[in-house]
Amino acid sequence: MGFKKELEEAAVERISEAEDYFNAAERDFSASRYQEAANNYQKSINVLPTMMGYLNLGICLSYVSDDSNAENALLFGIQIARKRENKEFEGAFLNNIGTVYFEQGKLEDALKSHQAAFDIFSRIGNHLGLANTYGNIGNIYYKQSTLDEALRFHNKALDIHKQINNPLGQSNVLGNISSVYFKWRKLDDALVFYQESLDICKQIKDPMVQANDLNNIGVIYFTKGKLDDALKLHKEALDIYNQIGNLQGRLLPSPT
Repeated sequence: MGFKKELEEAAVERISEAEDYFNAAERDFSASRYQEAANNYQKSINVLPTMMGYLNLGICLSYVSDDSNAENALLFGIQIARKRENKEFEGAFLNNIGTVYFEQGKLEDALKSHQAAFDIFSRIGNHLGLANTYGNIGNIYYKQSTLDEALRFHNKALDIHKQINNPLGQSNVLGNISSVYFKWRKLDDALVFYQESLDICKQIKDPMVQANDLNNIGVIYFTKGKLDDALKLHKEALDIYNQIGNLQGRLLPSPT
């Protein structure tokens, strides 16, 4: 009885410690302190490995452009999800791994991961997952300059995000649609979609998308020859990227 009680008490202590670190990470994430959040998610995982811990760790690391460690965290997480036969988490890990591969320029690997995630989300009826996957596949087509297909997938994503009332998803996709129009050199159309995205992300306080939109609107103004306006927006975007520790954003030159 003594040994069993010790085990139970130790388990309770580990759960409490892991939960404390996880909650601290959630507070950091909400405040856009992504590196601090990643550190606390890692501490939580060190005490007690969880799927949510690995997923959020991978997302935070990708936000601060640490793609290699983001990939490792997500791959560890997907192993747990498959062992526990949790399709919801498996799809989420696949989708986020695909995004990391995309940032690394591994477009074929990214597409395979997103397609695998899409199959899972279709089977289990996860509409948010489907919308995110449509958008991610659209980004791959955009990168490959298959712009009609990119726009088609982004519009599918936007329709679902509207149906499920997900403003964050809408904001992301509107920015992606803008990039397609920019690449077609339809600058006025691109500006309308970027501004709509910017308005939404200001309301929901999403600094990453806000910085991306400000940066890309700046590129449009630069292209139109409005250099003072462009410089002002790029500085605003840079301030946000510095605040959230996003190195990749600091280097983002344009939506092309």
